[in-house]
Amino acid sequence: MRPASLHVSSSGILLLFVAVTSSPAAPIVPAALNPGDPYHLAFVTQGVGTALSSDIEVYNQFVNDEAALNPALTGTDAGVEWFVIGSTGDVAARDNALVGADVPIYLLDGVTKIADGFGDLWDTTIDNPFNKDQFLNPSGGETLTGTDSSGFRATNYDFPAWLGAIGPVASVQTGCSNACTNSRWIVFTNRKTDVLLPYYALSEELTVVPEPSAVILAALSLMGLVAYVWRRRRRA
Repeated sequence: MRPASLHVSSSGILLLFVAVTSSPAAPIVPAALNPGDPYHLAFVTQGVGTALSSDIEVYNQFVNDEAALNPALTGTDAGVEWFVIGSTGDVAARDNALVGADVPIYLLDGVTKIADGFGDLWDTTIDNPFNKDQFLNPSGGETLTGTDSSGFRATNYDFPAWLGAIGPVASVQTGCSNACTNSRWIVFTNRKTDVLLPYYALSEELTVVPEPSAVILAALSLMGLVAYVWRRRRRA
């Protein structure tokens, strides 16, 4: 909804114009937040892929495609973009799936909080297990991350372990998505890069918007204030 506008006609009658535009269904809004609060949503992909590509956009596209399977929760029909929490040789997870300094991350149930912001996500612990997919089904086992506990590309005894790592001793770092809240959520074990596993997905930064009724009430209150001031000036 666009803001209401107030006008006074030539006859002195106060007019209120409220322009309303329709929009697709919004993604889940955590109940703990207030209008204007920023936040991120997150999930574990139901689908699986490999760690063979060195191009971060391959993984970003995969998690966006997964999100689009359930737009009612992920907001893809409203243009919400998703990013893999994963690292390639050129791009670190903490930069690709960028989290605001004090912007909380919630799973798609709108209740389970993963972290309070950037620092909290990358301090080796998270608040709750990262354990729901885009349909709110429990997700268990491992995820492909290629990332260390600080959000940078992972190594395995100094050998490459990021997404798309190559070489005779290359592997990929995986995370634990079912019950881990310590560093193992992102650093669990190492697998061959052709293993098939899901990924962590993070939304772009979102903002809680007020309900349309609240906007209209605010506009009516403003109209009353302006009308009062206008009458006072007419009497002066």
